Amino acid sequence: MGTRLVKDFPNRKWIDIFINSSKKPSSEENRVFSDIDMFPTILSSMNFDIEGDKLGFGTDLFSDQKTLVESIGINDLNAELGKISSHLVHESYMLRKISE
Repeated sequence: MGTRLVKDFPNRKWIDIFINSSKKPSSEENRVFSDIDMFPTILSSMNFDIEGDKLGFGTDLFSDQKTLVESIGINDLNAELGKISSHLVHESYMLRKISE
């Protein structure tokens, strides 16, 4: 949403709720996760079979597999993601501009 729309709400929080999913979490314990875990979790909630319970960098939150945040911590995850080559970022930007 950007800071422009929510500048008056610095302590805002969000909640992720999966309603009527046939999947049940492997544990009732609260999980530590990031937005990259939403992709496999949403597909899993719709009964897609995800081999190894991971897609891309994300982990299916219905599984008992650890997320990257649980495994290495948020600071290390941010540091690793920050190492993405500027060349790849530039190429991605150029591909997006060409396809528009």
